[in-house]
Amino acid sequence: MSKFIKISGFMFLIIVLFISVMQLFLGNTMDVRDYESKNLNEVVVKFDSKKSVDRGVCVRFRIYNNSRYHYMLDSSVMKFESIAPGSDDIKSDLYLSIDTENSSWNYRSYSYGIAPKDEGYMEFIIPKGISFDRKYFALDSTTVEYRGSFMVEVPLFKGFRIPVEYNSGIWRPQTIE
Repeated sequence: MSKFIKISGFMFLIIVLFISVMQLFLGNTMDVRDYESKNLNEVVVKFDSKKSVDRGVCVRFRIYNNSRYHYMLDSSVMKFESIAPGSDDIKSDLYLSIDTENSSWNYRSYSYGIAPKDEGYMEFIIPKGISFDRKYFALDSTTVEYRGSFMVEVPLFKGFRIPVEYNSGIWRPQTIE
């Protein structure tokens, strides 16, 4: 056999081996535009519970991850708009903002994310010293603003995730009393 055929065959085998190994590691990948057209990444936030604890009132929200990816929370804030004294007008520029509580539920949602087709929680602690009187706060306009990202785990590096899509939303209550 000629030297050309040997080298060409060897190069062909290397290319086939490379493609096979990449197919084994990456599987059936698809373009982002194809994925977005077929699958809607979204989370659903619902009020879960409200209970009295040592430091105040704990308000918990359940997050359902309806996507095929992990959902990692970046931030979440609970806002209560205030009412101007002596009137019924809501002053949207004056509000009380409460960050999420430093609890094990929040730690899991922020650090590890919420698994695909699973649920997680956001907890807020309203301090004891704050009285939510309808005279000062518009409880109907309470909102929970959250921001996060959908992450995919890289097959070659266990535990390493990269963002696929960013997500943010606002939860508005029917009532949480």
